[in-house]
Amino acid sequence: KYLFSDYAIGNKFLLDTRKMRIKPMESSDLKQMKNWYPTMITRGCPFRCSFCTNNKDLRKMRSRSIGNVIAEIKEFLEIHPSTKRIFFRDDALTSMSMEFIEELSSELKEINLPFTCSGVMSSTPKFKEKLTLLRNAGFVGVKMGIQSGCERVRKKVHTRPESNKTIVWGASVLNSLKFDKINYYMITDNPYENEDELIESIRFTSRLPRPFSLSLFSLNFYPGTALYHRALQDGIIENKEETLQESTMVFKNTYLNKVFLLVRHLELPPKLVDYLTHKERYKNPKFQKIFDRLWRYLFRSSECHRGLEMPKLPSLRMLKQKRGFNEFRSHTFGLLNLRWLLWIIMSRYFSFYHRLFITPRVVKNALEEGRTDKKLLDRMI
Repeated sequence: KYLFSDYAIGNKFLLDTRKMRIKPMESSDLKQMKNWYPTMITRGCPFRCSFCTNNKDLRKMRSRSIGNVIAEIKEFLEIHPSTKRIFFRDDALTSMSMEFIEELSSELKEINLPFTCSGVMSSTPKFKEKLTLLRNAGFVGVKMGIQSGCERVRKKVHTRPESNKTIVWGASVLNSLKFDKINYYMITDNPYENEDELIESIRFTSRLPRPFSLSLFSLNFYPGTALYHRALQDGIIENKEETLQESTMVFKNTYLNKVFLLVRHLELPPKLVDYLTHKERYKNPKFQKIFDRLWRYLFRSSECHRGLEMPKLPSLRMLKQKRGFNEFRSHTFGLLNLRWLLWIIMSRYFSFYHRLFITPRVVKNALEEGRTDKKLLDRMI
């Protein structure tokens, strides 16, 4: 009924932005496709998150037939057989029925490629069974939206149904299935989340089983969503045009946002996060001064945004840029090397500690509780 996306090279042209001329498409123009091919099985979401565009545009959950999905993937692989991975951009794949997941998993095994998915939800029925099937079918990476570690904010502001207990259980399931990549979405800069609730969210994140990557976003009010209308009514949105220009990647330059970013980049132990988020401590001017100096030293910036670069040895980059030998030597063996060394020591130590002493205990307790807690058992039925 519908044609698949056409990624064939022949009879296609594009604009060369360097020379500002139209040129025939070449295979190198689709080099990203060698790494992964994006597609979707389902659209929409059964949740009614107040901040999400699905709340306005894609309220109805719908899916393509599994045969249609498999045919699309096979057609693409005939044109680009060197593709390494298939990425499903679905928002809520695990909300589909168990029968659907069983059939999908069976069919995907024939593709014989690794798969990743952007939307799994721990509160969906038979979550563990579905994820086990998908893992056995070749899924190596999943993403799950949490948005806030504070239950009040999640339920009263974001209108999401999960409890913290359900989320920790879901994260423990993902950890126990040994996915190569696990990613969680969290939101900050929420005017409906007070300081204590943001601290609760940061501390909750630090207690989730490692390893995982964290996608941290600054809250944007998307026009038409329930949260957008609420912010308009409450006078939080004063200029609609300026609101549209705000970026989810740039955060308010606050102490707590910086701590949240540290939790994103380093597997900080919960006790250290508790120490850093102790109000009386971080409101002390001397403590803040020391923290700000360390932040500037590590990131070479006083700002707070997603694009901060981690300390690293610049040797190869500087060689490519053909810098002078003296500058190359000073950067490689000078203070910047110590900065990189400090980062590596902290990163390795924190990871070792969290994965050896924190994660196993969290996973064990959550999975055991999942076998006895009636509310969690209901999620599995």
